Amino acid sequence: AARAGEVAIVIATEAHRRAFAVELEAEGIDLAQISAGGRFLSLDAADTMAAFMADGRIDHDAFHEVVGGLVRKTASSGRPVRVYGEIVALLWDAGDVLAAIELETLWNDLARELTFSLFCSYPAASVAGSEHEEALHQICHLHSSVLPSANDDWRGAGQCSQTELVAEFAAERDSPGRARHLVVGTLRQWGHDDDILVEDTALIVSELATNAVV
Repeated sequence: AARAGEVAIVIATEAHRRAFAVELEAEGIDLAQISAGGRFLSLDAADTMAAFMADGRIDHDAFHEVVGGLVRKTASSGRPVRVYGEIVALLWDAGDVLAAIELETLWNDLARELTFSLFCSYPAASVAGSEHEEALHQICHLHSSVLPSANDDWRGAGQCSQTELVAEFAAERDSPGRARHLVVGTLRQWGHDDDILVEDTALIVSELATNAVV
């Protein structure tokens, strides 16, 4: 988003906000400049969550006013908007899994009104374990794509993260290559080391994606 002149909104813990800033500056991004231009907003996840919680429950109207108002304002610039959020992870870690699912649904409701891309982050260790399997499955189906972190091993972290991958690509010339790369990388992360299986899958994905683009 920063490189493409889009709007980036980060709603994360203080530690991760600092990490974003360090990484962006290391990539040569002038944070002061893009922040002043309204193209980079960094908000504390806990503070943002508190703004739409009432008596320990999510206030739907407050969510649409606080978060919806923020996305609506940034989208009015005409630039594509990308949002990275960790509030759902805070709710999950606090043991309020149902609220995390409810918040994901509210984000999807907002996406039907406004155009933006949303990236939600859950620590793999938090969602691991069979007791979370059904809830994690619901979370997975509330997203268009579910991907493990390059630094995390999701095997054993829930059924949908091991057996199901959903992703969407635009009808563009480089999309078949991106789709192939995603599938091959995911198979490797899921522990499939059979080269013939991976190569056959890559070929099928390439052919299907190319036909879809054409």
